[in-house]
Amino acid sequence: MKSKLVFICSILWLISFTASTQVMVNTFYDGTPARFYYPYGLTLDANGNIYVADSYNQKVRKISSTGDVSTIAGSGGQGSIDGQGMAANFYYLKGVAVDAAGNIYVGDAGNNKIRKISPSGLVSTLAGSDTPGSADGQGNKASFYSPHSIAVDVNGNLIVADCYNNKIRKISPTGLVSTFAGSGSIGSENGQSSLASFNRPTGVALDSNGNVYVADSKNNQIRKISSSGFVSTLAGSGSIGSTDGQGTAASFYYPCGVAVDANGNVYVADAGNHKIRTISPNGLVSTLAGSGLAGRIDEKGNAASFNSPFGVTVDANRNVYVADYLNNTIRKISPTGIVSTLAGISATGGLSDGKSNDGKGPVTFLLSPTGVSVDAKGSVYVSDQFDNKIKKISNTGVLSTLAGSGAFGNVDGQGISSSFGYPNGIALDVEDNLYVADASNNSIRKISPTGLVSTLAGSRIQGSANGQGSEASFNSPNGVAVDADGNVYVADYGNRKIRKITPTGIVSTLAGSGLEGSVDGIGITASFIRPSSIAVDATKNVYVTDESNHKIRKISSSGFVSTLAGSGSIGSTDGQGTAASFYYPNGIAVDAYGNIYVGDTDNEKIRKISPTGLVTTLAGFGVPGSTDENGTLATFNSPQGVAVDAKGNLFVADFSNYKIRKITLGSVLYVEKNKLEMKENAYLYPNPSKNTLFIHGLQGITSYQMTDAAGVDYVIALSDTHTLDISDLQDGMYFLKAHTQSGIKVFKFVKE
Repeated sequence: MKSKLVFICSILWLISFTASTQVMVNTFYDGTPARFYYPYGLTLDANGNIYVADSYNQKVRKISSTGDVSTIAGSGGQGSIDGQGMAANFYYLKGVAVDAAGNIYVGDAGNNKIRKISPSGLVSTLAGSDTPGSADGQGNKASFYSPHSIAVDVNGNLIVADCYNNKIRKISPTGLVSTFAGSGSIGSENGQSSLASFNRPTGVALDSNGNVYVADSKNNQIRKISSSGFVSTLAGSGSIGSTDGQGTAASFYYPCGVAVDANGNVYVADAGNHKIRTISPNGLVSTLAGSGLAGRIDEKGNAASFNSPFGVTVDANRNVYVADYLNNTIRKISPTGIVSTLAGISATGGLSDGKSNDGKGPVTFLLSPTGVSVDAKGSVYVSDQFDNKIKKISNTGVLSTLAGSGAFGNVDGQGISSSFGYPNGIALDVEDNLYVADASNNSIRKISPTGLVSTLAGSRIQGSANGQGSEASFNSPNGVAVDADGNVYVADYGNRKIRKITPTGIVSTLAGSGLEGSVDGIGITASFIRPSSIAVDATKNVYVTDESNHKIRKISSSGFVSTLAGSGSIGSTDGQGTAASFYYPNGIAVDAYGNIYVGDTDNEKIRKISPTGLVTTLAGFGVPGSTDENGTLATFNSPQGVAVDAKGNLFVADFSNYKIRKITLGSVLYVEKNKLEMKENAYLYPNPSKNTLFIHGLQGITSYQMTDAAGVDYVIALSDTHTLDISDLQDGMYFLKAHTQSGIKVFKFVKE
């Protein structure tokens, strides 16, 4: 039978050699999630980019249409300095707007100014002085008192909610400030512009007819200023409440933000009610989304929850975007009412540029990458533990959610309709089924190539019972591996056992007594403390990171448990077998040649164990960091899951860096001729060859490696065959390395 070429490595001809390996660590995917700190206002430009007034970070942020979050202006320090981009500073900015030319306007509330950011990023003061006031006038001769939201009309005039002055102000394109509406007295009087009154107006929006809508926050009303300047109450009784209904029969509770779509529907960020409300063109108020209770649930309509939503904007497709202030997130509501988190981490406020949902479906951030696996096409799969999702990075670098809604649960189903409970280790079988150690559900889940999630074994109940499928039980399974026959191996963390699931779903205990310990021995006479990750080689030897023992254990195909490496003491010493030391290792993989790779988590390193048991540090300096560099000059931050592809590249779930790192091994060969120690008269024929290559004189071949003259690697499936099909190769010179049970032989041949 012929061996078909797939991808592999490098060499020279009929010579023996000594090889050293040059290791390069790169970032394969940077999934750093963006963070905000009390985002207040937001707006959209014509290209679908979202701009956010990130109030407590004192910055203006941008969410691009492709999902990248960046800082476009603001040093982060409080101040009113003009300048380029992050050389400028703000003071509790509240509102943001953008004009047709791409100029951005900021309601710099703490500075009592309106700031302008040019398309090139230059920040200047458009209007307002350092002293609070209500003077009209040109530029800095005018004054404001905590200006909040801004809207831009078709002529380039700015409409400003001058909150503490209880006025709506107007700034002409030449910088002339005037009072558009409001007497300045606290009240809720309707009437012609200067006779009307407001009480802490915070939000403004314009429709296509030039009407202005005002979120009159302390009046609990939405006011309307007609294009002729007449102020009326569009909706809201004035009393605190959350009643839907017609116009003033409805009620609000501290409405802060307002937006209008092309059809004249008005959207209200009803902050005190934790809801998003809509007002139809005929004045009917209804609840678009939000349960009314403070929360951060992504769901449909009133099953979703917000926490003091302050800002709102709407795009041409009627997607609504919300600055969810106390959740430190930007939320999105689809036209059908589905609420999702677009950007930000719903936790303590913070600052980091990075990834978001791109607003079109695929997720682009990694919240807690834990497990990793790679398929034959180069796509990488990631268990995003705290996001309760399984994600996929295509070989072109696009990240999407393969399965999991993000909500904690144990629902089986298609793709994102399913749910997980802190999924940990993952592994692919030869048919691209993905197995998941669903830790908090005490289950092993299976995701088919089409994305269908099912429960392979276990139930939500903790236990250690063996049996068929759901009759069996686990206790916080952390790691999973699968062999070529479809047997699944589980690092059953809480039970201190290694479990095996047959292709028919029968669960048994492969090793581990269940008692804490580090005893070697056969099957259940052996003991572990915290088996956290697991791998299996081609001959069904199983390798386990015994995390709290700081050891790497091996279970032979006959079931004998031994300590492969690690003294049991915390350390980072390289050396032979148990002379080496680890520090809470929590990721493991094995390649086709028996090399084992370990995510040595608390040492911030990736370690390698050779087939002879020699432990070396492959990558990582030993201090937390995210530096891409050669080998031990690179840095990691809690590296966990490890996977190896057919070309020998490693992929690492760099947990606290929110990244997937790639380690490329490049062989550097030092050649010595005429040192062939094998007695066989080995050679290739015919050479040159067109389609088929025969190997003569080698016995016990275990694997092949090959490279072309340009250094492109190829892999040949593990086989003891002496016949190779090279018909798929391009014409040229190649080098073939044959691994045998007694050594290595290297050949040069020509494909013609």
